[in-house]
Amino acid sequence: MALVRQAREDPGSESSRKALRDVLQSREARAIARAAAVAAEQDLQTLRPDLAAALTRLLDAKAKADPGCAAKAALAEALDRLGHADPDLFVRAIRHVQWEPVWGGRVDTASDLRGAAAMALMRLNPPDALQEVARLLADPEPPARMSAARALAYRGTADGLPLLHLRIHMGDPVPAVLGACFEAVLRVAPGSSVPFVAGFLDTPAAEVAEEAALALGGSRRVEAFVPLRDWCARTVDPARRASALRALALLRREEALDLLLERVREGSAVAAAEAVEALGILRDDTALAERVRAAATQRGEPEVRSALAKAFG
Repeated sequence: MALVRQAREDPGSESSRKALRDVLQSREARAIARAAAVAAEQDLQTLRPDLAAALTRLLDAKAKADPGCAAKAALAEALDRLGHADPDLFVRAIRHVQWEPVWGGRVDTASDLRGAAAMALMRLNPPDALQEVARLLADPEPPARMSAARALAYRGTADGLPLLHLRIHMGDPVPAVLGACFEAVLRVAPGSSVPFVAGFLDTPAAEVAEEAALALGGSRRVEAFVPLRDWCARTVDPARRASALRALALLRREEALDLLLERVREGSAVAAAEAVEALGILRDDTALAERVRAAATQRGEPEVRSALAKAFG
């Protein structure tokens, strides 16, 4: 680790590159992970062969050579950032499983590695790239399934939409996975995907509805305003209404902010407090924060003032 720190201070020197090569050839997994991160951060293209060799060696080694699989994940990420062009290495990585013992059983620690490899394959786009990501979209580990959705979003082409739609229609025991899929379809095909995702706002599963709402809000698409506004107006469940209000705030569109500020000024005390809490996610926007304070301080109800203090300080 001392060698890595020294190399990071002067990454352009030959002595630093030699130090990083020595670390990459070592048995110290934590240091290898840090050396890979430095190589990517400093764009050290000449280290690509050494990074690839280290990843190959660790893929062949037993789990105890890289506990937690952190070194292999860092190596895959670094190789992707540095433009490594061999898809076969990333195919090996996306298929790698690393079981390690934990209290009461064992756990697969390679999900981050598989996710990093998916991003690299989407960049390289070999003929079997979609098949590999399809496998990952059905991975037993939720983080790997989320990474697959993000990789398809990164790919950005419509040929990935059927895979995402299939995963969404099948459902997932982890709502965040569906959230990643909602975000991906909205990125790949926003025009057709806004009504598709909005169709899940009224699903009986409250957590799925929340993921759909937040994905629509995060898209910042003008088309998302009306379905979110209408859902907010018709929902009677406080938790779902809170999700709708947060999603409207995330849109960061003037029509959505005007709607929320109107609730603060003219709504019931409960409605005003809910809107203030939702707008709190944008507290770093100084101009908006002043508008919220100006609207809320006109109200005398304690719940509104309490919400303002909680959300904006």
